[in-house]
Amino acid sequence: MISAIFDASRWIPVDGFAFTDITYHRSREHGTVRIAFDRADVRNAFRPHTVDELYQALDHARMWTDVGCVLITGNGPSAKDGGWAFVRAAISAFAARTGTNTRPAARSIRRDSVACTSSRCSD
Repeated sequence: MISAIFDASRWIPVDGFAFTDITYHRSREHGTVRIAFDRADVRNAFRPHTVDELYQALDHARMWTDVGCVLITGNGPSAKDGGWAFVRAAISAFAARTGTNTRPAARSIRRDSVACTSSRCSD
């Protein structure tokens, strides 16, 4: 299960990837893609592999000329304790600690990017 609040009828999985740490979907209705961290049991904690997958998905979304918005969120809640986790600054913190930088990929998509939690979204 991706999430209790995820409506699978409105999204199509993007083919061509074997992601393990994220899910990547495209809206059936308009030019929006959804990238979600899929490590709910560890509160969607980042690891180098997670950042690699995020970079690939962002780069792929950048290449679609009809994509106008990228939603970045987390799947959940955790099966361990029912908690949700998505930290907006996690990419920056991870990049500072490891020297890995996904910001150029995020900036280069030239689309609206929205970070979403279970209760709100922010750009």
